[in-house]
Amino acid sequence: MKYSLLLVFLTVWVSKSFAQNLILNGGFELYSDCPEYSSEIIKANGWIAGGQGGTPDFYHVCANKTSSMDVPNGVLGYQRPHGGKGFAGIFINRIGTTVREYLGTSLKFNLEKNSRYRFQMFINLTDQSKYSSSSIGVYFADEVLTGFPGIDELPFKPQIENPKNNIPDTVSWIEVSGEFTATGGENFILIGNFNTDEETDTFFVGGEQELIYVLVDDISLIKLTIDSLTTTPYIESEIFSNEITIHNNGNQPATIEIFLESGEELFSHNIVNMKTLLDLSSLPKGIYFYRILISNQIVKQGEITKV
Repeated sequence: MKYSLLLVFLTVWVSKSFAQNLILNGGFELYSDCPEYSSEIIKANGWIAGGQGGTPDFYHVCANKTSSMDVPNGVLGYQRPHGGKGFAGIFINRIGTTVREYLGTSLKFNLEKNSRYRFQMFINLTDQSKYSSSSIGVYFADEVLTGFPGIDELPFKPQIENPKNNIPDTVSWIEVSGEFTATGGENFILIGNFNTDEETDTFFVGGEQELIYVLVDDISLIKLTIDSLTTTPYIESEIFSNEITIHNNGNQPATIEIFLESGEELFSHNIVNMKTLLDLSSLPKGIYFYRILISNQIVKQGEITKV
């Protein structure tokens, strides 16, 4: 029995340790040339201005110290990278306009149908931003998306959405992450704000410029190849009609709680089986928040959307 447990542990450890990041240059370390001006994301290897005419920015310590793209003293404030020597920057919104910017890059490989993937990135709000917002998401497509006319929000539903209570500040980098099941063939991602102005939550923080501008660093996408050994429960799909499916392959007793945006708790359900179907047909269409707890500790939280 001890040998079996050791084998399981080593299998999990090796699989997680050597899982391949499917994002090329997710830390913005590789570049064709040092950035000199804004709108030069193309100088970061593999990255483009995705979606439309908006032009994300590339910052790196190799930039001239008098350049607006210097790290840590960029044009919109002071910030060191989350890791390494570079990062990117995008407009979430420019107040009074509909300006959006989207980071885009191709994946190393096409995603596999019905395989599950985990996405992660870190964001930070610039000092000059007068407002902050949680409105940032990630859309996975099966083609390169760029060159759309205009500068409005793009009409896509991101598979990964930042929870509304996860709001970036100017001090620390915060994690934006989530898991999803691929439909197959996805090979390109867009990162940005896919919400309309009305849907974009906006919080005054006191910067000098009428904008919400975030820095992005250490982006990763990893295939979860050992779901049968995963110990953290997860929701199969965060978009649903009447019920959600919860997997608990670790087989540990857990609890899922579902809330309104106001914080009012709607449901609390114990998860005791490896697969649980939770009937939510009584809920009206809309966005809800959930958290999963094991031994009263939150192990996962995010949003679910009833359509």
